[in-house]
Amino acid sequence: MKVLLYLILLSIHLIASEIVSHRVYEKDGRVDIMLTFDSEYEGKISQKKDKNSIILILSDATIGSNLTKSIRSPFIQKMQLVPITNGTLIKLEGDEKFIVQASKTVDNFGLRLRITPTLIQNDSLDEKLIVNEDEDFKIQTKKEENIANAYLKVLFVLALMVAFLYLLKRWLENRGGTLSKNGSSWLFDKKEKIDSTSKIKILNQKALDHKNRVVLISFEDKRYLLLLGETNLLLDDFQGDSKSNQQSAFNQILDQNEAILEEFIQNNKLNNYKNMASKDILS
Repeated sequence: MKVLLYLILLSIHLIASEIVSHRVYEKDGRVDIMLTFDSEYEGKISQKKDKNSIILILSDATIGSNLTKSIRSPFIQKMQLVPITNGTLIKLEGDEKFIVQASKTVDNFGLRLRITPTLIQNDSLDEKLIVNEDEDFKIQTKKEENIANAYLKVLFVLALMVAFLYLLKRWLENRGGTLSKNGSSWLFDKKEKIDSTSKIKILNQKALDHKNRVVLISFEDKRYLLLLGETNLLLDDFQGDSKSNQQSAFNQILDQNEAILEEFIQNNKLNNYKNMASKDILS
């Protein structure tokens, strides 16, 4: 069960969006950093300011390894991407004060970080990170690769579910087998037993010849008239009667089925004659 818990936690981690590419656009008065994800990014963004740097935390975003990028700009010189627990850390370093505006693309597969000097921005923007939807700025994402990665994640989660159900089935089977050795099972209660009070009783019988006989039996609340021998037939059945086990009642039942019994006896004799004749011819 510990292995299953580990696999489930691993699958939750894989569901987070992964940063698959980054691009830096250096323009007059600003620097745009574009991050592309393999799935829609729905995480939160927070920031922390130091003297000459700003640290951004992207929750629910992963990156394969550390990344350092030099930027040729008057106010920002270096960018670092570092994987951390449950997210990615982005550190921006520069000689001058600057602010960061974050904008998601319309499809949520991209994130733009626009960096501008503090002097050309409103002073009220210096203390907070602005996150908004950017409908004008779009990036070309590799949707085929993104879809493929999303399918792989879904297949991985499905495989985990199949493994979990298989182990659960094995566990239930083992548990059921253990209980059955003790006289019960996980599906049925110990007290549930088959009622053994219902028994078959032979009320009357009569021989037709040396191989066949008619038998009247009772089972629960019904009576059955059977022909037993070379051929086993159910001749009749009816509701039980306290008098049906008397000899007169049995004879009456035989009289009612006399035609069937007579036909059987004649057919039986004819078959015996044919068998004897065929043996004589073969000999």
